[in-house]
Amino acid sequence: MRAPAKADVINRISLRTRVPGLRSPGRGVPGLRTHVRETQRASDDARILILTKPFEWGMTYLQIQSVKRWAPALLPHVTVLTYDTETQRSCEAHRGVDCFYDADFARAYGQDPNDGVARDAMSWRKVHAALELLKARIPVVMLDSDTVFLSDPTEAWTSALEKYDVVVSSDVGNEFEAQGNMNTKLVIFPATTRSVSLCERWLEGESRLVSKVNYGEFPEQSYFNYVLVPTTAGEFHIHAMSTAESGNFITANAGDDGTFPGAHTVTASYCGDARDKEQFLQHVLETKHNAEAALGIGPDATTAIPLRSATDFDHDGVADLARFPHPDLRCDHVKRRLVDQRRYEVTSDRHIVWT
Repeated sequence: MRAPAKADVINRISLRTRVPGLRSPGRGVPGLRTHVRETQRASDDARILILTKPFEWGMTYLQIQSVKRWAPALLPHVTVLTYDTETQRSCEAHRGVDCFYDADFARAYGQDPNDGVARDAMSWRKVHAALELLKARIPVVMLDSDTVFLSDPTEAWTSALEKYDVVVSSDVGNEFEAQGNMNTKLVIFPATTRSVSLCERWLEGESRLVSKVNYGEFPEQSYFNYVLVPTTAGEFHIHAMSTAESGNFITANAGDDGTFPGAHTVTASYCGDARDKEQFLQHVLETKHNAEAALGIGPDATTAIPLRSATDFDHDGVADLARFPHPDLRCDHVKRRLVDQRRYEVTSDRHIVWT
């Protein structure tokens, strides 16, 4: 009767029962609960879990450095989740950082960084890790490795934990538009029975296939956006932060003074492969550090680990770039320009339509 809209074609969801395979560890992450209880200072402290896939240690390094500089009070709450022995060794060599090697996952999936099935399963694994701690009544913050901190979010995150069953980041939008553009780069769960139930409902998607959704999304994010939220929004309090609080490659705004005012975190979403993401995140940190140094502001030795210079953020020998944003970064500048010009429409089916 009518031609299908473009969004109808893009967003059509196919849910099929996945054929059980040999590689199917159960729910939760064996050993993580005990590890965290032995590590953290108080039993009810929130735990920040950083998912670090093979080849992503460079980005996690930058995230840890940014925590030390702008949110040092968070460092004792951080646990880096690793899935291969090389990354685990790199993490353990980084003094003052808690690292957890998921041996159970490695036994089930191996350590091949090019294994697409294992990589998808690794994305679900952070949800398993969250469930493991939530059942122990430990609040959880989940972060992907391609995230850096620009200020201490403790007050904002604590407020969110008191109001919602889950809080996530967003791709684009203010506090209202963000609700239709959720992103699971950052996920905050309070330790409540409702959050445990929501997390378990999320993990139901691991045994299903979600196809024909946004290119580049991992299955846990697709299931969250297109199945979990639409079917549970009337039952649970699900909230997305605006991109002013948690920015990404498209929306990060250094401001007139270069200090990224108002931003707690920035991710490298929309920024190509791991090498490009790492270079972008390094540039964000150096831009902020240099701007604060020029203004004579920022953390001092009494509140943060001091840096000799912005090169302390240099993990891979890439020189600092001249300005922000820099045209030589091989990322999707077209989308960034469209957002700057507000040439997009947030539709009711939770997608960004570029007009």
